[in-house]
Amino acid sequence: SRDVIQKFFAQPDDILVTFNGKTFDIPLLRTRYVLNRLPSTLSENLHLDMLHISRRLWRKTLESCALKDLEREILTLQRSEDEVPGWMVPEIYFDYLRTGETKLLTNVIYHNEQDVVSLAALFLHVSELFEKIIELEGIPVPELLALARIYTDIHVLDVAESLYRKSISLQMNGSDQSQANYNLGMLIKSKSGSQAAIMYWKTAAENEHFDACIELSMVYEHQVRDLVESRKWAEKALSLLDRNRVGSNSSVRKDLLHRLSRIQQKESNHVPTQDQG
Repeated sequence: SRDVIQKFFAQPDDILVTFNGKTFDIPLLRTRYVLNRLPSTLSENLHLDMLHISRRLWRKTLESCALKDLEREILTLQRSEDEVPGWMVPEIYFDYLRTGETKLLTNVIYHNEQDVVSLAALFLHVSELFEKIIELEGIPVPELLALARIYTDIHVLDVAESLYRKSISLQMNGSDQSQANYNLGMLIKSKSGSQAAIMYWKTAAENEHFDACIELSMVYEHQVRDLVESRKWAEKALSLLDRNRVGSNSSVRKDLLHRLSRIQQKESNHVPTQDQG
């Protein structure tokens, strides 16, 4: 009966956990509700799509955040020989409808079962990762940085700052170290102003972080009023632009050359001005 069917679907107070559900599963389920003339509460449910949070956590360390890749690289799970690729599932099902042959349906059931198991395992893994920030122990550097970015985006800045400071205290490659210092500097800037962030931007800029050089040039020009230091970091930014083609589009280069010209004009006039940018 319809009442029995409805028991298997989401209730208004349920929380949905999916993998790519926002793009695939939820629109499909809404269509199924309509076709079966059933009321849908899916728009009312809280929904956690693990694909999106996985990309936030591992897009910089993994080539792909597909579920099968997360199984292998993050969860260290391995499927058996019964597995069939997801793209084959519709074809196998339609063959069953045409022929009644059920042999390969076992493999489809296994595939779907493992998807659900992997989704549950991924949810638990990510939950444990977030719980670990209380102690800040046992979290690899890439995950620390990813978590810090997430907490920055949701404006929980004290937690984000702790995560950045922890990551900086650990052994990181030069690129991660400079990015962590730059990001921490931007966070400190939002809380306490640009001058409080100088030490972090300097560490990043000395490791050839382009945006850190720009921030230093601005703060030394407009707040510290040290034109020599401002020109130094603007020139370093231009050097990085020429050498590495970092942000080498015409507008970035034009703005940087304009900045250098303005600083040099101020130096020659010895008259500080109030212009910004």
